[in-house]
Amino acid sequence: MCGRYYFNPFQHLELEKVIKSFNQDSFKTDEIRPTDTCLVFIEDMNPILMKWGYTFGNKKIINARSETLMISKYFASKGKKRCVVVATGYFEMNHFKQKVYFHKDGPIYFAAIYNQDNEFSILTQEATSPFNKVHDRMPVVLTQTQAKDYLNNIPVFPCNDCEFELVVEQLQLFCNN
Repeated sequence: MCGRYYFNPFQHLELEKVIKSFNQDSFKTDEIRPTDTCLVFIEDMNPILMKWGYTFGNKKIINARSETLMISKYFASKGKKRCVVVATGYFEMNHFKQKVYFHKDGPIYFAAIYNQDNEFSILTQEATSPFNKVHDRMPVVLTQTQAKDYLNNIPVFPCNDCEFELVVEQLQLFCNN
């Protein structure tokens, strides 16, 4: 699930306003990969820059199963806090090794957690329709209101019926050549 996402703040006026307070060279836009420095929101929707990938020993954990978060050996320790990752779309690879791009009008908010080193991991859940036709997991997607509630420790239910558009991009085969 979600090994890449897309962030173009210039597609949405509200995001464009947020990024003006940051040096444009200090964070990544367009296709975001693990270990990139990215824009996320913390308490009260305050923007901050963090690195994607929660360090555990010598591993970078980019996604965390929401169902087992509290008992996972990677995340059960103290020190994790809530954050929200903002995106304009995300990618999955389907069974035919095609890159599928999920997006919608307006920003997409992913529930995430971060540690004291400002490293985050995106929370995932079992994929719902139509996402389950492409992959068995998906990010925990929130509306903007739900994102604010999530950051304030108010229980939220993922936005399983958010209006997404499915776009199949180019065929990409992963070969060891």
